[in-house]
Amino acid sequence: MNLMADFEISFISVRQMTFGSPTSKVQILFEVTGPKTGIDLVQVYAVNAVDTKSADLGNVVDAVDLSTTESQYSSLVDLQSGTAYTLALCPRSETGGVLDDQVEGQYWETFCIYQSFVTAANVSVPTPQIDIVSVAPRTLLHPNQITISWASIDYTDGQVLWGSQSGPRQNVYSFTPSDSGNVPNYTGQYAANIPDNLAGQMISFTVQVRNQFQDANLWSINTALVRAASNYRSLSQFLAASNIAPPTTIRQYLHGTSSLRALMGI
Repeated sequence: MNLMADFEISFISVRQMTFGSPTSKVQILFEVTGPKTGIDLVQVYAVNAVDTKSADLGNVVDAVDLSTTESQYSSLVDLQSGTAYTLALCPRSETGGVLDDQVEGQYWETFCIYQSFVTAANVSVPTPQIDIVSVAPRTLLHPNQITISWASIDYTDGQVLWGSQSGPRQNVYSFTPSDSGNVPNYTGQYAANIPDNLAGQMISFTVQVRNQFQDANLWSINTALVRAASNYRSLSQFLAASNIAPPTTIRQYLHGTSSLRALMGI
């Protein structure tokens, strides 16, 4: 936080994306809020924390242009593996393509913010595995909808490929990890609407994920087969397909633990 300017710059997260030798890629997410009329870009510095030879910021490892409409920014830099760093974000202004010495009437270094980070040494990172945790073939409200859920770790993107057994990759749904308070959420869910011509058939679902920073060509794959529900037109058809004896009176399914809502989880 900087209390001397109209704008405010802050770190969101610092995360090591690859584990190589001699360098690794590190992603720096940061935020710049408030009026940005006096600054044009943010310089990213990475100073070796054990280097006591110089008191300055050292070399710039990246420069990120600012936008009048955006507040969050990302920088991906190469840093020495197994090294302690002091990272710095420094807002700068420029005139005629030349960086100014001052920002809002003060020396630009006044506005830098700092954060410590230690890069891990070269380690063997396992390929992210994908687990299909549940397949929900039908509900009372959506008799031809199949919902598939998955869980994994450290993937950058993934796909759900699905279709009949004769065309198992006919349909494609692409996804990326969601963001839960700046922490990636590697679980996900997708609801496929099964067309009438596939009602009652076996449907193939393949969920695959990869980490593009490790190997963009290497996918981890898991496949599930599930029979699509028939196209039910009545409550009695649905209950029969669910192996539930039709009620002698509908009243017994209106309330309580044996209600239709409790039965179907809706």
